[in-house]
Amino acid sequence: MKPRRWIGRRRIMGGVARACGVWALLLLGSASAADDPLQRARDALERGDAAGAAAAASAAILSAPGDARLADAQRVLGLAYERAGSRGAAWEQYRLFLRNFPAHPARDDVADRADRLVQRARDRVMPPPARWRAVSARDDRWASFDDAAVVVTVKGSDDAERAGSRLTREAVDGARVWVRLAPAEPTGALDPFDEEAVARVERRVRDAAAWPIEGLVVEGVTLGEHASSPAADRAYADLARDIAGLPAGRDRLIWTWAGMRARASAGALRRFVAAAKTVNPRVKWAIRISADVVFHPELAVRELGADWAELRAAAPDAIWAIDASERMGPRLAAALTETEARLPLARWTADGGMVLLK
Repeated sequence: MKPRRWIGRRRIMGGVARACGVWALLLLGSASAADDPLQRARDALERGDAAGAAAAASAAILSAPGDARLADAQRVLGLAYERAGSRGAAWEQYRLFLRNFPAHPARDDVADRADRLVQRARDRVMPPPARWRAVSARDDRWASFDDAAVVVTVKGSDDAERAGSRLTREAVDGARVWVRLAPAEPTGALDPFDEEAVARVERRVRDAAAWPIEGLVVEGVTLGEHASSPAADRAYADLARDIAGLPAGRDRLIWTWAGMRARASAGALRRFVAAAKTVNPRVKWAIRISADVVFHPELAVRELGADWAELRAAAPDAIWAIDASERMGPRLAAALTETEARLPLARWTADGGMVLLK
């Protein structure tokens, strides 16, 4: 039988050992936390240090690309950016999270955060810009255009897919983004008699309006006198056959065909405006038209198939971007009648941008 003194000493030593083990685990945990960038990011976020959290989360992503906790690091990085006020960068991280980790338990929360950022951009209400600058979707100069809206040309489905995330990020970050839809047909103009062509543009308008953009810039919606396409040629041939033999047949044919083109063009534009409103009721329009529409309206109807009254009825709230040189700006403003003076007018510039006249 061992003496009580030894039993007590062993208990004391055992307690000391256990205590030392606990302290060792605590110190080890502290050291591990200090070496773990993801934990540093979480701690910084909890302290309200958004910049520190972003730096640590970025380090976690870069240092361990295959880490099982990469999803958490990307989510924390998005949260850090959002709390720092960098909404575009936050949305980008949320987008990557949702694409890379669709089954993550935090998916719904991240999706809600991304949607709120987009909706905030979509709900902004601002007066028309004084100036628009044409840029590409890959242009890095957007941030320097604080004095203007940007107009981005989107040509087709492939470009739209690539441009969509850039447009959304910039809009979420505060940029005033407009999308320019290039002419729909190889001839440079839309054939409003071609139902398939009109439907294609209608789909593109609807897709673009779904982005958090401020407006759409369109051109080539009217059909010139000498434009040719199978659908337009058929419509003209039918009209010519109906008019053949009537008095003043040639003049009647010219003006009736001009009126048909003008009404068809306005009808297509009306469809585009309605399609955009089903997706985003607040989207604005800027429509490029020839200066002849203002200075020579009869000529514009006959040669361009552009009747301003018809077009304005189709898009009553549009800004009319008149294709004219800078020196013609004062003449354009002076040419407006009293009833038209309230129309928002812009001059289409040589670089594809616009300057507001009224």
